[in-house]
Amino acid sequence: MKSKFLLTIVSLCALILTASGFEIRGRVSALWEKNSFTIETRSDETVLWFDLAKNTRLLVQVAAAGTDTRQVLVNSSAPLVLKDMKEWQITINWDSVDCEWGCRLVKGEEPVLNRVQGFASTNFTFKFTLVTEEDLEIWNFTAPKDATFIVRQQAVGARGSEEQDLADSHQVKLIGAGIFNIEVDPVDGEGEFTAERVK
Repeated sequence: MKSKFLLTIVSLCALILTASGFEIRGRVSALWEKNSFTIETRSDETVLWFDLAKNTRLLVQVAAAGTDTRQVLVNSSAPLVLKDMKEWQITINWDSVDCEWGCRLVKGEEPVLNRVQGFASTNFTFKFTLVTEEDLEIWNFTAPKDATFIVRQQAVGARGSEEQDLADSHQVKLIGAGIFNIEVDPVDGEGEFTAERVK
């Protein structure tokens, strides 16, 4: 029994430490109640890991290809298992406690990130990391007109980062295949934004 217990712990640690590019870090509150993202999985089983602080909780809604919706109460750091290769919409809902949350890939092939919806302010920077396979990938952003939203991108391994004011252009271009860290960082105001990959 003891050896099986230790094996379970080792297996779980190995799962958590698996490196990947895909990661999202957001925040939900009584004022901004919902974040969401859409991915296409490319493995028979894809495992995402939710990171939460102690004494917080989320209600996560999972929909496969717009149907087969299920809800999962997440009240501690825990995995979310997605079966089959499909498009999934993951919605993170506020559930009585304001909290920051993180979600990352721990098992399976890198998913294709298609869309992100979240909230950002001068006190909170929304972050996500994605993997591109093309030399040029274009993302369309929307943001409140009465706020100044900056999108910062950095290719992993590159020196420095690039900044773009969404008032100048709503399109953000990711040049060169690889892993990109994206930050949505308002310098004035706050509100909801969306980011969608141009297919």
